[in-house]
Amino acid sequence: AGNARIQEWTVDIGAYEYSPIMTITAAPATATAGTDYSYTLTQTGGEEPVAWTIDAAPETKNVAGEVTDSSTFAAAGEKLFDGNGGTCKTIDLPFAFPYGGATYTRAGICDYGSVTLGNGTRNYYNYGAVTLGNGPSISPYFGYNNRITDDAILSKPMILPYLAFNWGTYYDGCGVFVDQTIPQQVTIRWATYYNSDRYRANFSMTLYADGAIRFSYGDIDEGYGAPNVVGLSFGDGEHCLDMLSSFGGSNANDILFHPLAIPEGISLDGAWLVGTPAKGGTYRFRVTATEAGGEAQMAQMQLEFLQKQLPTFHRYH
Repeated sequence: AGNARIQEWTVDIGAYEYSPIMTITAAPATATAGTDYSYTLTQTGGEEPVAWTIDAAPETKNVAGEVTDSSTFAAAGEKLFDGNGGTCKTIDLPFAFPYGGATYTRAGICDYGSVTLGNGTRNYYNYGAVTLGNGPSISPYFGYNNRITDDAILSKPMILPYLAFNWGTYYDGCGVFVDQTIPQQVTIRWATYYNSDRYRANFSMTLYADGAIRFSYGDIDEGYGAPNVVGLSFGDGEHCLDMLSSFGGSNANDILFHPLAIPEGISLDGAWLVGTPAKGGTYRFRVTATEAGGEAQMAQMQLEFLQKQLPTFHRYH
């Protein structure tokens, strides 16, 4: 099947450095939904003929993560509650949030730093394994000696901005906050300490109506409970997206997760993306080029389709 290499990676083995023989070039222009579209996929290098394939990312449940170039952390939102080590409250989300192939309209928020999607709100720690509630969980800052590949994490649909353990929000200035002032998104923020005078952690997580997720970080003292899990687990015992190596510490740049989807109405014909996009939006997906010698390169693409504007009719008197 050849040796698949992800674009822009280099592998250094001793004195030998691998450099890809082929690079995908992709810069499609913005187009309009409801109109015919075509774009030619191209690469530099490699032996012809080159075979192209298109997909989302089934091994990560069609989600991709990236580190942004800035931090958007802000001390915003209304206080939901002061916690006391295990306090949880449930809120109604302002939209149906898609995650891992299902959608959720309720979230149980716990002061340790977890959010359980659905009706479950239980938040507890058990024998070195994190077990968060009865449903899919989002854990901005909860954990203890775990890895994203541990069975206890893989078995739960979890979103993990910063996995740490035993934080409290009952000291002055602390708490759990919720901000729903911006349409089509909700931000949950924790201001927490391990004790009253040290080991603070300020972090937030934003859910977007289209399924995107943003992790944002403020001041974090990493002397206790430094993260050992940052990423996503989809709860099927297999699929996860590990972003621990991308975490930058206190006031780190945001980590943003995008849903990956092939636009409805667009398909691949040889090296051409062709069709008529059914609706507007920004779509991210992956293309893979495999040259005749078996070398494969993968790249993530982004297509933006503007919603077609209906004509405006004016009545004159």
